[in-house]
Amino acid sequence: MQKISGQSPLSGLIPKPRAAEEGTAPAKATLPKARLSNDALMLSSAVAQASVTVALPPQPMTKLGGTDYYRARYEDFQRRHPGVEPPGYYLNYGEKYAKRFTEELAPKLSPTGQAWLAQARMNLQVAIEARLKADPAAFDKLELDDEAFKQFAYDTHPEAYLSAGLDKLPLKDLVRIGLTPDSKDLFTVMGLEQVAEVAAGLAAAHARDYLDRGLKRLPDWMKS
Repeated sequence: MQKISGQSPLSGLIPKPRAAEEGTAPAKATLPKARLSNDALMLSSAVAQASVTVALPPQPMTKLGGTDYYRARYEDFQRRHPGVEPPGYYLNYGEKYAKRFTEELAPKLSPTGQAWLAQARMNLQVAIEARLKADPAAFDKLELDDEAFKQFAYDTHPEAYLSAGLDKLPLKDLVRIGLTPDSKDLFTVMGLEQVAEVAAGLAAAHARDYLDRGLKRLPDWMKS
């Protein structure tokens, strides 16, 4: 008896699907390398931008001449640089002597000396604000260097004192003013430089004064 095959007579007529080549796995869908690279760069850039902290600019002070100015500058620095120590000058020198000169020394000075003190206090603060307004970014950087800021501030003292009329004060006022600062603040390189510059300014001012007086009296001397 002839065996009947289980294969359908039409099976030979139906095309079979092409088999994958022997030894190769089915291909996986992949994105072009260039696309992956661009996406990675964009993600990296976004993360970097998100992590950048924008520095706040120093805030100019509108109220000048008082004893609270240095505390305000100190707090403005803290607002801009949380966790960073502000310049020591603000509280350890500026505020300390603004209060000591105003509260302890001023009552002992002559009226001329009291007027000098008020103007000198204003001059010192105006000098700091002028530096800030000239270049806020540079001022911010200066504040981050404690010694550099202290040197800058000390350098403003002689002009602030002299332009306020220090040379016009009576000797008693000058002595009291000179004895008011702590010795540890005076007997430093910066402190001695400041004293020397003020002394030179006073000497020059008095020399001019003597010269002016002499010139005024010259006609009388020539007549005699």
